[in-house]
Amino acid sequence: MNRSAWKGNGGQGVHVAGQDELQRLYRPAAFFGLDFVLTWGPLWLLVAGLGLGWFERGTLLLAFAGASATLSAVLFVHLSGSRAFVRDFWVRAVDPLRIGWIWWLVILFSQLLINVVAILLSTFRGGSLDQLALSEEFVRAPLVFLLFILVFGPIPEELGWRGYGLDALRTRMSLLQASLLLGVIWGVWHLPLVFIEGSFQNGLLAYPPAFVSYFVAFIPGSILMSWIYYRTRRSTLSAILFHFAGNAAGELLQMSLQARVLQTVLAVAFAAVVVWREWALFNRREYQIDLG
Repeated sequence: MNRSAWKGNGGQGVHVAGQDELQRLYRPAAFFGLDFVLTWGPLWLLVAGLGLGWFERGTLLLAFAGASATLSAVLFVHLSGSRAFVRDFWVRAVDPLRIGWIWWLVILFSQLLINVVAILLSTFRGGSLDQLALSEEFVRAPLVFLLFILVFGPIPEELGWRGYGLDALRTRMSLLQASLLLGVIWGVWHLPLVFIEGSFQNGLLAYPPAFVSYFVAFIPGSILMSWIYYRTRRSTLSAILFHFAGNAAGELLQMSLQARVLQTVLAVAFAAVVVWREWALFNRREYQIDLG
């Protein structure tokens, strides 16, 4: 169904936007282009500035770059001229009722389970069970630890990536194609962080397999988030929480770099099973959404 339609709902009209209308509302090339300008500009400036001694930390540049996806999404959503489109964007970010109880379990605990299994598997290659110990940062200040992980990454990124970017790509290609492309974009978006000394990404250079697996992991991560997102009625909140749970699971335990490689292998396997079981969802090209 490519044309927009109104369906009755207890006497009230429900606006179902078809693919033609959605292609007018969503502007993926402009969105991702602006996002990269707003992200890479500050980050590459930070890389150069740290190297030249212009500043010591560049916290404001990092914060601005991290918020770029949300800034770009909010701009394009509010410039659309559609009140229903604007309302849909914000409701999906805060409505917990879209997420069924089984999805809460998947969102909050699946990645922690993968990490624990990865640690256990690493013991067959000399890894220690000490990796299961809680991180010192969490033990020292658990609420600050969790709040920082939530605010720095999941909220500002997912309001843009899943709140706007995924649907924008989805209006022009299948869900599998959109998920794979967004995974690549998401990984490349993080590239400047590799050159910032002291960053997590920079530390991965000490073990090349972990460095490669870090960027590979964006692909299964994108696929799993797409799956959860559409099975929770396009809940941006589900994407924020899944991103948060993944980051928290990665920082909560003292995982070795070898275990992080196994973590990516397990995530790839999990994503492959999901695509196989949900092939009809991922292969579908026709697209429409209920704008309320």
